[in-house]
Order: sequence, then structure tokens, then C-alpha cells
Amino acid sequence: MKIAEESIIINEQKLTLQTGKLAQAATTSVFGRLGDTCVLVTITTGEEREDIDYLPLQVEYVEKLYAGGKIKGSRWVKREGRPSDEAILKARLIDRSIRPLFPKNYHREIQIIITLLSVDGVNSPEILAAITTSAALHLSPIPWQGPVATLRLGYIQDNGKGTFLINPTEDEQTYSVLDLIVSSTKEKVVMIEAKAEEIEETVMNEGIKKIKEFNKKIIDFIEKLREKAGKIKEVVKEDEVDEKIVQLIKKDYQKNLDKIILKKAEKKFDNGEELKLFVDEILEKYQNEFDKKKVLKTINYLIRERIRDNIWKLKKRVDNRKIDQVRDIKVKISVLPRTHGSAIFQRGDTQVLSIATLGAPSLEQLIESPEGEEAKRYIHHYNCLLYT
Repeated sequence: MKIAEESIIINEQKLTLQTGKLAQAATTSVFGRLGDTCVLVTITTGEEREDIDYLPLQVEYVEKLYAGGKIKGSRWVKREGRPSDEAILKARLIDRSIRPLFPKNYHREIQIIITLLSVDGVNSPEILAAITTSAALHLSPIPWQGPVATLRLGYIQDNGKGTFLINPTEDEQTYSVLDLIVSSTKEKVVMIEAKAEEIEETVMNEGIKKIKEFNKKIIDFIEKLREKAGKIKEVVKEDEVDEKIVQLIKKDYQKNLDKIILKKAEKKFDNGEELKLFVDEILEKYQNEFDKKKVLKTINYLIRERIRDNIWKLKKRVDNRKIDQVRDIKVKISVLPRTHGSAIFQRGDTQVLSIATLGAPSLEQLIESPEGEEAKRYIHHYNCLLYT
């Protein structure tokens, strides 16, 4: 396998991407280094899944204490177990950055494993992991409309004036009133994650624009690596609906289509029975002409088309709300008698039960991570009672 390497400077830190040296049996692997923080991203593809209509993508972020030169503190169990909450959130951040750019009709199994090998306490490993994952996908034969670049932005206020920090170090971030992470292609922003103190909306907008501009440099950097070691991309056939079925439904089954959309508008909980009966009715009459998968796909396509047209042309959403109208929000407190606090939050038909429990400071949770040890005294878990 050909070994290739490229480097670029980000906020006085050297970013290096290397491929062809490690995990050579994987479909693609890229080793990334930012300062002394290092990750290895391996991508492996499986068989095409013809029995599903979604992308079977798995993104896993693996962090071990050895990356920070630490040994697990337990006297009995030294082997590390399930992923930490932080590791799961970092995997989701990367997943949200890459998932929208896969072809809708691509159903090959994809496994992306990001392994944190070294952490320096200066450079954010999730930023390096996201950039390295983008590079690995771009080098791979997987059809993907990337690359994307991901960066963090900080904002420090001083006497009414503010300064943006591109990819701040962890020490610099402690003084920042903004923690903004943006993933983007050269043309569009794909993913935004942010937490901040109270800041002006103009600051947030300007920050997104600044990251997007700098992301273009990283994308050019990834393109250079692909010129050296990129693989030929798979060709995916266009996922087209059967025009004959489209015309048939529009001509003879418009009422069935309207009935399904009306049920959505009336907020009735749909178990799919109405759609199943609709498909069966068509197949009973045209069983020798169409197959079930194509009929179901065409019906879903026409439902989405009708809903989209209603929004664009009539300014009416599927549940008859205006395009700028949010669902009704309701909150009921003290719903459980023996807890320190409880409430049900409901928006539309979606419900969340939140329960508060108070404890002594001695009950705080001790957390070990490659970056060091910390104590967690606030833990928030929630249960979704009903999701629509």
C-alpha cells in the first residue's frame, strides 16, 4: 500500500495526516496528529444490504486511559469497559458531520472506528478525529460528497471588545464565552454544535462564517492527500421511482394518498396499517406487473412530494401549522410525590419526564479520562415517554 503524508499549520499547531502505514487490511485508514494528540481512523465496508432502505453506518470513538499516560484507578478492575458519555457524544458529533453526505440509495455496511492513541491536553481530540475521519472517507472508494472540515472557535471578551480564536487550545478555551464547532464543505455548513454565555447573535453568525472560511483551507489540504493516495470511487446508480406507478397512483389512487396525509395532519398515531392496506390494494390488482418494494417506495416518494409542495406553495405544514408556528408547549411540575423534583415537558405529542434528585457532595461521581480526572456533581438523564 502506498504511503502518503500531508501537513498544515492550524493556530500554530502542526496537523499531519498519513495513510498507508497502519491498519493496511482496512478499506481505508488514516493516522492523524495535531500537536501531540494522535488518532487512528479505520474504515471497513461490508456487503450491500438489499433488504434495508437506510444507511447502515456505525461510528465508534474509542478512548483509552493509556492515551494520556494513565492506568485505571480501580484496585480490582483494570480493563476499561463501555464507552464513556464523552466518547459517545464525540462519536455522534462526527456521525452528524458525515452522514448527510452519503447517497440516499447507498446501503453498504460501513464501520468507522476512531481510536484515540495520544492526548496532549492542548489540542481537542474530537476536532482531530473529525478531520481525520473526513480524510479517510475522501480517500476511500466509498461514494461520499465530501470532504468536510471541522473546527472549534472560541470568543474572548475584553472591555466590550471581542477576539475570535480559531481552534483554541484547551487553556485558551477556559477564558472563552463561546464554544462553537462547525463542520462544513466548501459550499455549505453541515453541522453546528455550540454552547455559550449570553452573546450577540451577530457574534455567532460571524463565528460560523470565520470557521467556514478556514475550513476551506483544510479541505484543500485533504484534497492534496487524495491526489497522492485516493482510491477510485464506487459508482452508485441513481435511485429513481417507477414513473408508470407514479402515474397510476395519481390517476386511480389519489384518495388513498390523501387519506394517509390527512391521518398525519390529524395527529393520529400511525402504525403503518393504512399504508400496508394501500400497497396490498395495488398489488392485488397489478401483482404480475409491479413488486411490493417499488410500490412502497413510490408511495413514500409521492407523500413526501405532496408535503413538500404544500409547504413551498401553500405555506402549510403537514399538521396544518403555519411555517413559522411552533408546536404548543406544555409543562406540568411535581408529578411524582416522593422525588425531590419532577416535571413532564410536552411539545406537540412528544413527552419527556424529568426527575431531579439531590445528594450530598460526597456522592459526586469521579471520572477518569485520558485528559485526566474530574468530579461530576450534576448528572442529567431523561426518559422519552412518547416521541412523534
